[in-house]
Amino acid sequence: MNRLLPQMVVTDDRIMCMLEAMDEVHLTKGELVLKQGRVSNYYLLLDGYMRGYTHDENGAEVTTNFFAGPRAVLDATSFFGRQPSRENIVTLTDCRGYLLTLDVLNKLFHEMPEFREFGRAILVRELVIAQEQKLAHINLSAEDRYRQLVERDAGLMQHAQLRHIASFMGVTDTSLSRIRRELANKK
Repeated sequence: MNRLLPQMVVTDDRIMCMLEAMDEVHLTKGELVLKQGRVSNYYLLLDGYMRGYTHDENGAEVTTNFFAGPRAVLDATSFFGRQPSRENIVTLTDCRGYLLTLDVLNKLFHEMPEFREFGRAILVRELVIAQEQKLAHINLSAEDRYRQLVERDAGLMQHAQLRHIASFMGVTDTSLSRIRRELANKK
């Protein structure tokens, strides 16, 4: 848990209480952890990579997010609103983490002040990440978005397909190849 938010000070016994309330999960590469039309669960991803995606009006896959542990993984609208998800989440690697249901989340919020703070901090971090991604698509060039993605998590490049990275960036595969080539030539 401390890996998710290293700046938080939570005692080991309180962490153990939190973890005992959750289900530890070991997921294999290629496992669909959220299917469009189903209600999302909440994963605390400790190790591994996942990808969120949906389909556009023509049926083409569009990557909506990449998740690298440690990170919270969920479709917040689906999870908190208890409504069918409009996206899918798949593992890109073997993953390890914890699964929370809404009932367990609410129980921990009510019983443990440390978990309330932990949950609040995770939600704030996820909102910041979402806002940064949204603004990057508006304010940064495709080259700068790619550079930022690589700087933030170089390991992602080893696990995600280039077409998924291109889709996430809002560019074609050909444009991403050109960007990568140009950046390699600048070195």
